[in-house]
Amino acid sequence: QLHLLDQYGEHAKQLKKMAQQFQQWEALSRQQQQLLQSEAERKDRISLLDFQLQEFAALELAEGELPQLEEEQSRLNNGEQLLELSQQAHQRLDGENEEFSAIQQLHRAVAQLEILETLDHTIQPLREQLLEATLQANEVASELQQQTSQYTLDPTRLQWLNQRLATLSDLARKHQCDAEALFEKQQSLQQQHDQLHAAADELEGLQQAINQAEASCLKTAKQLHQLRSKAAKQLQTTVTEEIQQLGMEQGTFQVQLTPFTDNLFRAHGMDEIAFMVETNPGNGFHPLAKTASGGELSRISLAIQLASANRGQTPTLIFDEVDSGVGGGTAERIGQKLHQLGEETQILCVTHLPQVAAQGHQHLKIEKQQNRDAADTSSQITLLSTKDRIEEVARMLGGVEITEQTRAHAKEMLSVTE
Repeated sequence: QLHLLDQYGEHAKQLKKMAQQFQQWEALSRQQQQLLQSEAERKDRISLLDFQLQEFAALELAEGELPQLEEEQSRLNNGEQLLELSQQAHQRLDGENEEFSAIQQLHRAVAQLEILETLDHTIQPLREQLLEATLQANEVASELQQQTSQYTLDPTRLQWLNQRLATLSDLARKHQCDAEALFEKQQSLQQQHDQLHAAADELEGLQQAINQAEASCLKTAKQLHQLRSKAAKQLQTTVTEEIQQLGMEQGTFQVQLTPFTDNLFRAHGMDEIAFMVETNPGNGFHPLAKTASGGELSRISLAIQLASANRGQTPTLIFDEVDSGVGGGTAERIGQKLHQLGEETQILCVTHLPQVAAQGHQHLKIEKQQNRDAADTSSQITLLSTKDRIEEVARMLGGVEITEQTRAHAKEMLSVTE
């Protein structure tokens, strides 16, 4: 019924706009529901991440920290041995006993090669190489002395390192990763934390978008309601005039248009509709299906289609018992209305009245046949020629025996519609 009213009012443009806006609002609402369903889980996850990130923040992790800590721990654990070995190595390179130190021995060798070079110039490359080795030995001795001074015994620092490494190991085991990957793990947790907070911002932004989409839908739905109200008044006036010409002289047609409560809306707008009829004054208006007979329903349907002519007709309309319980004059008017509507769309009408049958552009005769060899009955449909059509209309006019006068009357009725 709402479709019929919109077809009559030619609301296609507004309906399309309403459907598009509703589709957008519905998509946003579904997205919101999905986010809300996971909201509790999201909050729990944020709480856990807050706790985990606090643990990481308390440790003040630095990228690449672990190898440095392990190296320092190793030096302090082996401090005595490192100090002893480095001192011995320096003593042999450049110790107090200069006579036996490696550097002094190299100096003496260089001096001897210098003398040898005066006798044999080919010795020069060897002397230069040995001199270079002597210089490198001096550099090594100097750096080794500096390194030796760094080897200290610091039990307090060693205890702190052991505790720090143990804490890192426990945290790595807790997060099921290597200690070397703890810094990357912290970055990953922080990223998850930021993304979940972004989801909360998305939910807030989504609600704003939903509010805007809802406002647009309500605005369009209210505009559509106003258009429908105007069309409903026109339709009920036109249909009432039509049905009163179709044998329902005391009938009144009414379009009851009711907006949804609480500003609700659907893809088709915000209206509920009911076609009502009052068959006689004082009876009150009631829904068509509860008041009108089959024939009256067909005539009201015909009246609605007549009112909606040239406004997006249905390709084919079927009317059955549209002429039920009416006299000849009314039947003729019904036939004329059907003929008029048939100029716009295809009409299939089942009738027993010649006044209606004569108005058709084509005439199909339906006959029941009982098979001789079987108990079942079949129906046969025949497209009548002009001559056959005169005979059939005459039969409908005069009964079994058809007179020439009846044929003439039938021919006259058919000629009027040609």
